[in-house]
Amino acid sequence: MKEEFERQREMQGKMRREMIEIAIDRTGLYETVQQQNAKGSLNNNDKNIETKKNEGLLGHIESLIKFRGGPITVHEFMSEALTNPTYGYYTKTSSKDKVFGKSGDFTTSPEISQIFGELLGVWCATIWEQLGKPEELHLIEFGPGRGTLMMDLLRGTSNFKKFSEALRVHLIEISPALRKKQFETLKCQGSLETFESLNNPLLAEIKPNPFAAKNTDDDDDDDDDSEEEDEKLSTKGNVSGITAHSTKVYWHNSLDDVPSGPTCIIAHEFFDALPVHQFRRTERGWVEKLVAMNEENNSLEFVLSPGATLSSSQLVKRRLRKTSSSLSSSSSSSSSDVNSSSDSDMNNETIVSLEVSPKSIVHWEKMMDRINDEGKNGGRGGAAIAIDYGDEGPLADTLEAIKDHKFVENLLESPGECDLSAHVDFGALRGVVEERNEENTSEVKCFGPTTQQKLLLELGIVQRLKKLAETCSEEQLEVLADGCQRLVGDDKVEEGETPGMGLRYKALCMVSKNLQRPAGFSDA
Repeated sequence: MKEEFERQREMQGKMRREMIEIAIDRTGLYETVQQQNAKGSLNNNDKNIETKKNEGLLGHIESLIKFRGGPITVHEFMSEALTNPTYGYYTKTSSKDKVFGKSGDFTTSPEISQIFGELLGVWCATIWEQLGKPEELHLIEFGPGRGTLMMDLLRGTSNFKKFSEALRVHLIEISPALRKKQFETLKCQGSLETFESLNNPLLAEIKPNPFAAKNTDDDDDDDDDSEEEDEKLSTKGNVSGITAHSTKVYWHNSLDDVPSGPTCIIAHEFFDALPVHQFRRTERGWVEKLVAMNEENNSLEFVLSPGATLSSSQLVKRRLRKTSSSLSSSSSSSSSDVNSSSDSDMNNETIVSLEVSPKSIVHWEKMMDRINDEGKNGGRGGAAIAIDYGDEGPLADTLEAIKDHKFVENLLESPGECDLSAHVDFGALRGVVEERNEENTSEVKCFGPTTQQKLLLELGIVQRLKKLAETCSEEQLEVLADGCQRLVGDDKVEEGETPGMGLRYKALCMVSKNLQRPAGFSDA
């Protein structure tokens, strides 16, 4: 009898706890309000709330939540905040002047020192040499910002004539404002007005890419018409330009638009801006963190789903399975399979929060497909490198907002006005490559992650600084030295000093099977 009483009391306590957790989730609230509204039974308070309209992106998100009949995912919120066509942080018209650099919300490595882009140029040149110095190398950059990295890369490698002549630069950029800034930074020849008229995402989708009709398996017939067309790329055709060094530059909305051929891909601070899902382990199992509208104060708030969502049922299991397999493979050979599995399960039980970016996986897989099977489609071999702040993973809640070089306490406040980013789960990216190799659908080799410090030191940042010191003033040298120190330094600094990026930022790369371990990844 006592045992039965204890059991009932425990069940009641559990039900109360679940009710408390579910109470903060307003799923279905807006459906009820809409039903009442249809019947004309809204009370005065509800009418007052409804008449108080939010504007801009906040108003758009509020409408989206009401249309859905409940909260949206963190993934959806992040997508709207960053890339909404009208109000998105990166896509709105004013973004080109307010995002990057000292006057913007944050400073990237290329903005800190020209040496960063120059050394990545060295890295790409070594890949080109390993590929056998092809006549054309498609250099693709995802999320090129203001174009600073590419500008430094092209200038730094301009003395390598054969390499420089082989480059065909492709910038994956969806923001019209940033495309214009990149055109200016790279000092592309031709009419900026004409470029802007072509530089519309909708128009870019409609107009044929200049490479679309080119089949790389066909014979290369350099007739007069094709040469004449190449010379007019900056003012005719498709969102294209030619730099002062005669390097052809093309803008694309996705990797699918870039022609086949030997490839080198750079993704610097690209993956951190891709949307994430966030999950929590509860007594009800894995649930998803959502964004809802708080009717009391007319603002956004985080809530938990009452149960499993489609995303939590698929993404959590897959990410933790990768964690378990990596732990099992790293166990000592003397351990039994049972013990290895038990250790993995114990580790997974300690994970109570999880962050997953499915778009990161999709983009990394597309890059992998791009450089895989180098003997097909005109020779699609090559390499890809991702440099970002992140870790091995799995990661918990790392999503943060930055405005004016400072972290914003409430990242749901003023959506579209601050940058949102999440740490990159490099373990998840590497796991994709390993999984495809196990399935025999890819032969791409993956290296890293390694620290940015190790990468830049191996690429010769010290030697490059010494070379520049021969021709620059003391003041210029001091600026260059400070920049290099920040790129490779660690977080341990004196009060008032800026922490280094050398250990917080990591690099991960993959290469086609015909290439050796790339520079900067000697032991990664």
